Amino acid sequence: MPKYPKRTQAAFFQLKNGAGFFKSFSKRIGKDIKGKCFGDCKFIQSPRHLVLHCKHYSKERKIMEKQLKSRMTLTKLFCTEKGKEVLFQYYIIHRSQQL
Repeated sequence: MPKYPKRTQAAFFQLKNGAGFFKSFSKRIGKDIKGKCFGDCKFIQSPRHLVLHCKHYSKERKIMEKQLKSRMTLTKLFCTEKGKEVLFQYYIIHRSQQL
């Protein structure tokens, strides 16, 4: 796997460990009362929810599953070389679109 910038690697490990800028983490440390996802989504915002279930990312999830050639699981995304590559590529593309 190619080396990625520290910022990209940090985002990957925050997502993997669940200790990043997620409302579930903010709720755990007492900074957010509900921990709900954004918009009209009613679920707790956690890495698992964002990657596997959130309706706001259904299009991205379909693209990633197509690249993986299978349904996504956290194990596939974080513990396989192909899964890590798909996550890193998604982050890089998504980040560049935000700038």
